[in-house]
Amino acid sequence: MKNKIKILIGVLVVGIILVGGWWVWNNYYRVSETYREELNKEINDKIEKLDKSCQSNEDCKTVELLRLIQANGAYPICVNKGEVVKEIRSLQNLYYKRYKTSLPNISIRPVPFYGCECKNNVCIETTEKVQEVIITTDNNCKIKMPNGIKLQSFQRYDAEAEDSNYNLITIPRDLCIDSYPSSISGYYIVQYDGSITEEKKKQVQDLDVKSYGYVPDNLYIYKMNGLRKNKLESFSFIKWISIYQPAFKVSPSISKEMISHGDNLTINILFFDIDGDVISLQIQNLGGSVISTSEDKMMVQINSSKIPEIAKINDVVWIERWIMPTIQ
Repeated sequence: MKNKIKILIGVLVVGIILVGGWWVWNNYYRVSETYREELNKEINDKIEKLDKSCQSNEDCKTVELLRLIQANGAYPICVNKGEVVKEIRSLQNLYYKRYKTSLPNISIRPVPFYGCECKNNVCIETTEKVQEVIITTDNNCKIKMPNGIKLQSFQRYDAEAEDSNYNLITIPRDLCIDSYPSSISGYYIVQYDGSITEEKKKQVQDLDVKSYGYVPDNLYIYKMNGLRKNKLESFSFIKWISIYQPAFKVSPSISKEMISHGDNLTINILFFDIDGDVISLQIQNLGGSVISTSEDKMMVQINSSKIPEIAKINDVVWIERWIMPTIQ
């Protein structure tokens, strides 16, 4: 009799577990899945309704949003610069907290993404990265550069509009290089697409590239080898990368005429973090004499015709004419 009671109790327990599991699945899991689908649809509907109208490229901006409905991942979206996406991001955060394991990998993108442009009055994703273009002629190079870059040295060079976003800067051939030797790390000007956030800077820092300061607008100077440069170019938020050309290192205080005349000049040379003795030896090999030196600066007297060669020294960052201070 006791054995029968035990068997009945066991069957009852199993039955309760089965019924309870069915109830949980039917009333929680199915409801949860329905809510998930509705939330997903609400997010993507709002994304589709974002204002993408524009008159020019300046009317467009990039927003980082997850396209949850797409199995192949997330990618930035181009919208009108006045569009606010705070509500969408809040919904996406809710979705992420609830269904984190089901989200696509945010680093995966269905197509290459290199910024936004206005085409036929609609903000669209650009799928062709704007590369530095060097057109070599007998005496000049032409560098394709985004509008709005405010390097001081640009004052000395002619510029012509390539399109609404880019200019062609003409620089002397002897102040231009096509590439760095593969054996060294070189200096590059890097322009971000949009604002420079801490998250973007961290992704760049994780590449183990070294930063040498900010330049308006949205520019940094980085030192890196060719492999890291190629990796950096693959980031969606990097708009443009250019060699830090020797021409960019020469101050407007040193005119083209001064260089061509070959007069003796006293100049200040600023350099990145390299032993000053290395720079000093190179200056002497060019026939110059070092007057004084400090941690990152050197005063030199040299024939002005040698300035292009000084500018091509990899770790030189700036060359300016020294002018005797006067008492006002």
